[in-house]
Amino acid sequence: MYHHYKLRQMHLFNLFFGYLMVLLFLYPSNLSSHMKPLSMTIAYSEADSFPFQVGKGTKIGTPPGFTIEIIKQAAKDIGIKVVFVRYPNKRVLISLSRGEVDGAGIYSFKKERLKNGLYPMIEGRLNEANRIGTIGYYFYKLKGSPLKFDGKTLSGNKSKIGANSGYSIIDDLKNMGVSVSEVSSTIQSFKMLQLKRISGIANQNIDADPLIEAYGYSNIEKLLPAIKSKPYFLMLGHKFVEKYPIVSKKLWNRIGEIREQKTKEISHKYRYKLD
Repeated sequence: MYHHYKLRQMHLFNLFFGYLMVLLFLYPSNLSSHMKPLSMTIAYSEADSFPFQVGKGTKIGTPPGFTIEIIKQAAKDIGIKVVFVRYPNKRVLISLSRGEVDGAGIYSFKKERLKNGLYPMIEGRLNEANRIGTIGYYFYKLKGSPLKFDGKTLSGNKSKIGANSGYSIIDDLKNMGVSVSEVSSTIQSFKMLQLKRISGIANQNIDADPLIEAYGYSNIEKLLPAIKSKPYFLMLGHKFVEKYPIVSKKLWNRIGEIREQKTKEISHKYRYKLD
């Protein structure tokens, strides 16, 4: 009797298991739709860096910036929910290294940043195809200033060059033997230049050029060529990549796939607005 009971139990279990496998095979999307999607937190700087990140402080801008829109779309495409937070620039990388956030953006490649998080790589090399965008750094000066740049050497009155605190260009300037005055924002650096408290500015063209036009700084000019042009990336935390290696790769790849088209689609929303 007991033997027949056990056989019946096993038979029912096998029927249930087989039915479940059929459901998973026939309706995987329906079943997965009831599962909670993976959620990740991505931090970026409180500083305004138009048009990649718009607005200042902890509030997410409206519109938020190319960076946020591209990441959000890429994450949505692969089924990830993203929560964005804004911190002071230096705290962003510290939070990433501690695992307090899952990602941070956007950053150019610096070897020392690998202790904080990871960049998209392919065969051990930086995968520039998965960048969010490319930003050029240029010198800016008052018209009539003797400041000159030939692509390698800065000459003329180079007593102090303003640069946003936390920007990677600061190390490049110091390696060129340039004295740097760190400022909190691009607007502050332009005000200091107008007051002749600094002799020039080293800044990202995507931030500085629209600001010059918006504020009517007709007495400020950009020096050519660029100091350097760098690709910028979403960094992901070591813990996140270790836990979700396939998801991490999919996110970086999707950013590379949609970057150009998404930028074209949303570009009409971005015009530099005065405070």
